[in-house]
Amino acid sequence: MLNMLQLETFAAVVEHRSFRKAAASLNISSGAVTRRVKVLEQSLGELLLIREPTVALTKAGEDVLRYLMSVRLQEDALLRRLTPDALATTAVALAVNADSLATWFEPVARELARLHVTLEIVVDDQDHTLKALARGDVKGCLSTQHRPVDGFLAEPVGQMRYQCVATPEFACKHFAGGMALANVLKAPAVLFDRKDTLHDTFLESRFGGQ
Repeated sequence: MLNMLQLETFAAVVEHRSFRKAAASLNISSGAVTRRVKVLEQSLGELLLIREPTVALTKAGEDVLRYLMSVRLQEDALLRRLTPDALATTAVALAVNADSLATWFEPVARELARLHVTLEIVVDDQDHTLKALARGDVKGCLSTQHRPVDGFLAEPVGQMRYQCVATPEFACKHFAGGMALANVLKAPAVLFDRKDTLHDTFLESRFGGQ
């Protein structure tokens, strides 16, 4: 059986991305943190953390962190059933894309708060949120991917439709000759971040492989 003290220490190192900061948060020495993680790795026969140049999870580490998250959630559920009058608070980290945050997700967050859930939102592109779940950074995510990470379920929550619009002034200035590919490529554009592929997806759907 896995040692929960070692698992929680391992999780603290992952959360803080530092053995020293994990030690401070747990009010123990850095040496004690190192020993606990090392003993956990030895008991499993797997390297869980890459130490240098920065702390990062290995594949086995991701599996262990997901296991610990599931144990925490089951414990929270059990306590809610056994002590329904207690104001137990569940901490949940979710990876959510910015467009969902700006539109429909706010009522969901309010409902979770009503259920005494402490919500940490990690904002990322919808095509990349599943990676955060796979690493163990979050307990759930909104994703465009249909296949879930091992140990999780994928449920459809709807879809967001995007329309390409422009002010009359912008359209007159840049698309006076029609919305041809040459005109589109010359028009100014703003990308949300380096991961944003919305423009590429639109151009592919509108102009194909030109």
